[in-house]
Order: sequence, then structure tokens, then C-alpha cells
Amino acid sequence: MTVQLLRGDACPPSEARRVANLLRAVAEPRDGLEHIYAQPSDTGAGLVLFLLADSRDSAVETTRALYRRASRAGLTGYRLGPCHADPRSPLIRGPFRPES
Repeated sequence: MTVQLLRGDACPPSEARRVANLLRAVAEPRDGLEHIYAQPSDTGAGLVLFLLADSRDSAVETTRALYRRASRAGLTGYRLGPCHADPRSPLIRGPFRPES
């Protein structure tokens, strides 16, 4: 699952790591979160979440639930952008981009 957490300005690498760590900290076993990759962007933080989910809808809902929990736990100044389950999403760069 890829998602952009938007905040309106650039996100330094240390902040992207903090966001990923906070999401990891609020995850529960039932979320099926395997791994998070966070990348700073000009408008916030781009995230790739590796989730064990039964369907795309389930993965989207889990992503939204993680964001809500993280917001209650101190993630402020962000809004959740669109969630994408397609691995060809433009948010995925580097080793996560499938070969053409």
C-alpha cells in the first residue's frame, strides 16, 4: 500500500523516519503490518506499507486506521492522501518499483 501523508511543506529524512516509527508503534497484530518504508517528499512523507490483507479494501481501511491511531498518539500537522494498492504507484521508487 502506498500513501502520501501531506503537510504542505518538505519533510526532512528524520521526520519521515519519525512518522514510520510512530505508525509502527501504534500497529496491532491484527493489522498485519510487515514493514514500513518512509521517504521524505516536498509535500510531506511518502509511505509504502507492506500489509497482510485479504483485499485492497481491507488494506486501505487498515492504512486509514493506522493513520487515525498515529494521529491520536502524536502525529500532528498531516492529512492522509489517497491510498494506492498498485505497486506501480508513482510514490514507489528505487527497489520497490517493479521491472517493466
